[in-house]
Amino acid sequence: MNVLDDLQLEQYLLRNGFYVDKLSPRFYGEETCVSDIQNLHAPCLRLDTDDPRNGDHTLCIFVTDTEVYAEVQNDYRSFERSYYIPAPHGVNVINIVEYINIIIRE
Repeated sequence: MNVLDDLQLEQYLLRNGFYVDKLSPRFYGEETCVSDIQNLHAPCLRLDTDDPRNGDHTLCIFVTDTEVYAEVQNDYRSFERSYYIPAPHGVNVINIVEYINIIIRE
């Protein structure tokens, strides 16, 4: 079953540690970007990894065809920060690298 319309992107992400999930963030509230998500609970590809800023924190990245959402959980399992990147023209292999770099650098 394909999750993303762009099969090249899907294969790229699956080869790099992403797995099939739903765009269901752990944290909700005013301090998060969850209210910006257009397709909450949609099928997506997800990656859970160490936060590049702090290896004790966990970075979760959710990718759908038209948006990228990321949230960081600190070592106390509490909300640290989140990111929302709309991609109205679609997420692809080229711009996903740019989007992930934005998340990592901010």
